[in-house]
Amino acid sequence: MNRREFLQCAAVLTAGTAFSSNLFALSQSQQNFLQGKTFVKQKPTLYSNEQRTLVADIAETIIPKTDTPGATEAAVPTFIELMAQYWLNSEENETLEKGLIIVDDKSKQHYGKTFSALTAQQKQELLQQLEQSAAEHPWYQRGNVRRAFVSSAPFICMIKELTVWGYFTSEIGCKQALRYNPMPMHFDGEVTLQDGEAAWAEFRL
Repeated sequence: MNRREFLQCAAVLTAGTAFSSNLFALSQSQQNFLQGKTFVKQKPTLYSNEQRTLVADIAETIIPKTDTPGATEAAVPTFIELMAQYWLNSEENETLEKGLIIVDDKSKQHYGKTFSALTAQQKQELLQQLEQSAAEHPWYQRGNVRRAFVSSAPFICMIKELTVWGYFTSEIGCKQALRYNPMPMHFDGEVTLQDGEAAWAEFRL
């Protein structure tokens, strides 16, 4: 949302119900802002049904359902499409869309069917092949370091980062995969985790 759109929203908010008809003249993103919708509750319009299915299958392969919910239950596919629609630039979107085509092409080449029709093991093997082919990219040299989104990353790196980002900022990711305490009431500069203990969520829900 740019400055002009924000001011239009502010005008509606301050004008009161007498000017509520102005709401119908606003864009969808402006209406979402005014209605206070959670980001993933918005309805994305960027991808085709086939692309959505492919994104969902890739995300679920990266974070599958185990004893905790997987990427699909955490609305990660919707998160990825919304990020592509509202946040990623044209070059990043081109990387994602070309990557989706490559995934399906490689799937047909190696297994004779689309990615969505593969077994869970085959899906994992194909994504691992993509990762091996991109292993020399600097994205992998950053390690476990907090950093900004890498716009020049290859498709497999970008889709993994968006999947992990979407999952661990979701309510499911924070409360079921991680541990969530909205009001810890004190600050511990260093907390030792025991074996098998989940990390703490860093986001407010």
